[in-house]
Amino acid sequence: MTALSSRIESRMERLSLPLALEWPGGRAEKAGAQVRLKLHKPSLLNWLALGRIGNLGDAYVRGDLDIEGRLGDVMTIAAELAGDPVQQGHPSIWTRLILRARSAWLHTSTTGVPDSANRSA
Repeated sequence: MTALSSRIESRMERLSLPLALEWPGGRAEKAGAQVRLKLHKPSLLNWLALGRIGNLGDAYVRGDLDIEGRLGDVMTIAAELAGDPVQQGHPSIWTRLILRARSAWLHTSTTGVPDSANRSA
């Protein structure tokens, strides 16, 4: 068993709902799966194993991923695959908002207008 398939199997086991996966040359399915992901590119398995939901969303928009199942079930699985961003080392939403506000404040002149708006064309 490869490290990638082991990681995917481990993620599937931890899900509260059964999931079925299909990709070129392979498939994995838990009994009673109500959600099915059809990956049209095997490279998407890596994003799935890493819980990179944003990358999978991009793949869906490009048509590289099909999703079947009830929306609520799909969202539950997506949330579980994404995991807790704090545990993954990503800043919380409050930290991001504070950093964004600080950046905006630093890039605003004393007139209250962003520096880029003060430049003449």
